[in-house]
Amino acid sequence: NLIDTISDTHNERITIDYLTFLIDIIKNYYKVEVPKIDGVTNFLGIL
Repeated sequence: NLIDTISDTHNERITIDYLTFLIDIIKNYYKVEVPKIDGVTNFLGIL
C-alpha cells in the first residue's frame, strides 16, 4: 500500500483523504490529468 510505504519510510501518517487532496491540487494548479494510483509503481510513474 502506497500510504503505508510512505508512512513507514518517513515516519509520517498520511490519510487517503490528504493524498487525494494533494492530487486534486496538482490537477487543478497544473491543469494536468493525474492517473489513478493503484500502487507504488504507478505513483512513482507519475513523478
